[in-house]
Amino acid sequence: MAYIQAGSHIISLYLTAGALVSLVLPWVVRLPVLSIALLHISLIAGQLLRVPLPGQGGGLLPSDFAAVCVLLAALARLRVLKKMETIWNIYTLCIVLFALWSLFTLMLNPLYLSLREIVPAWFYWIRLMVNLLLIPALVSLFLKNPARKLTASRLLLVSIFTMTTLGFIQLAVFPSLSGDGGWDPHQNRLIATWLDPNFMGTFLSLGLLYVLAAHSKRNGLTLAGSAMILLALILTQSRSALIALIITLLLLAPAVLIRMRPAISLRTATLALTLGLLVLMPPAYFLQERLLGLLTRDATVHLRAAALSSAWRLAADHAVFGVGYNAYQYAARQAGLISDFSIHSRAGADNSMLTIWVTAGLPGLVLFLTPWLLIIQASLKRWFKEGKAKVLAVAASIVFLLINSQFINSFLYSHILIFLALIISVSWAE
Repeated sequence: MAYIQAGSHIISLYLTAGALVSLVLPWVVRLPVLSIALLHISLIAGQLLRVPLPGQGGGLLPSDFAAVCVLLAALARLRVLKKMETIWNIYTLCIVLFALWSLFTLMLNPLYLSLREIVPAWFYWIRLMVNLLLIPALVSLFLKNPARKLTASRLLLVSIFTMTTLGFIQLAVFPSLSGDGGWDPHQNRLIATWLDPNFMGTFLSLGLLYVLAAHSKRNGLTLAGSAMILLALILTQSRSALIALIITLLLLAPAVLIRMRPAISLRTATLALTLGLLVLMPPAYFLQERLLGLLTRDATVHLRAAALSSAWRLAADHAVFGVGYNAYQYAARQAGLISDFSIHSRAGADNSMLTIWVTAGLPGLVLFLTPWLLIIQASLKRWFKEGKAKVLAVAASIVFLLINSQFINSFLYSHILIFLALIISVSWAE
């Protein structure tokens, strides 16, 4: 009886979402910029609005609706999709192959999953595929339409600074998260509307990289905006975001120096290094207790180490075919690792690559990583050839996420994937 009720509840949610899409669809097809605006609004809404799924900590988000609208707007321009650059055709092919493989692994595992468990897993599989296909969809919408791309780039900056401002307001008015509703309790940390300081730190880091690239020739505005975002990033107290950002900047510094070598003197390089150290001093002082926790293994580090150890056990047991996408929580329950599905961290390990390995096996992990590595290569190639700062920001954003996702499950977080898709599409469609 419970399964029938759960199934009917989920079907009613899909029918409601379908009705909303059918109402908005004519406007979305006629005015694609509307779907792009909805995507930005959904990022700002964050986790404040959701339709819960039975027995799950997650649920339907405004971003799910907005992402579907973007795909529909792109599909209405199928002829434009066919004219995209080779890199996006290869990306789309890899994502389709990953989608088919991960669907295959999910179909292999219904033997130990009930209907109530398999339906949410299918829903999250659909969400991931929609989010991954946003990049070619957005690129097609911006192709040969500079006015639309300009609007999208402005909306992107508005979203970044709106989220940053909301974070400051939240910290002043609502500084502590109690832990109700399955969220981890956080005290005096900037979480904005995403209700998680680590994911918010990831957003701000990506936003900082984009702002530095988008306004590379406007020093005053760049410094003021970057300082604002950096302060917000520090206030998240997210070690994973800061560490990943520092490593990313160090890794890509040679690419900047090589491309700009004729214009850079030893004095300029020394000045840049000095300024970089001065920028790192405030967060190092402010977060000294949390940074020392990395050496002394505080409670958070212990919990993450235990979660990773459990994930490695699951990966070893399901190395090739995995347990099925988003069936991680059920496999972990079967292995005696978790029991509470209402918490928001139950669906994966604190490591995106390990989560994909567990759920889709090694073939799935290779198929997932391949398109991102190709985009990094193409972006660096274009940077060295054209010197466009935005394409370097694309490479930096993906490198950052590959590092950051070793500490938290950021590469599979819906809002992060949407934000990354917006950054990549706006930066490449020129």
